[in-house]
Amino acid sequence: MAGEPLLSPAELGVILIDEPAARATQTDGFDESCHMALAIGSAVGCPLLDLRTDTESGAPFLIDDPLYDQIASLQRRSLLLCGRLLKGALTQIALSTLLQGYNVFVPADLALSAEAGREPLFLGRIASCGGFILTR
Repeated sequence: MAGEPLLSPAELGVILIDEPAARATQTDGFDESCHMALAIGSAVGCPLLDLRTDTESGAPFLIDDPLYDQIASLQRRSLLLCGRLLKGALTQIALSTLLQGYNVFVPADLALSAEAGREPLFLGRIASCGGFILTR
């Protein structure tokens, strides 16, 4: 479709998102996919923001000005958000950055909902705000 943003290294920043509450939700291949995203991003020169939190801390994930500053420091207008749990920070960051004018891409095959079958609800919210849902 004409006018859609491309996933080009010159325009793309990669954000890895994981939070303590998401660790209980097993996603096959999530950790491997994070390593792959790190390797690909590094190989093509995409900046990376690693927001995977420490499992021991249990601290809540905050969407605040310091986080927005970190995202802005990527100096990219397109963001690939790799996260495990749709109900938490992944959807919050997707919607917040969409409202700020970023192009947001979410690989749906890696994300789950804590309540089985609710993935379309969260992915639909992201898509309805202009986000791009990627699948295999």
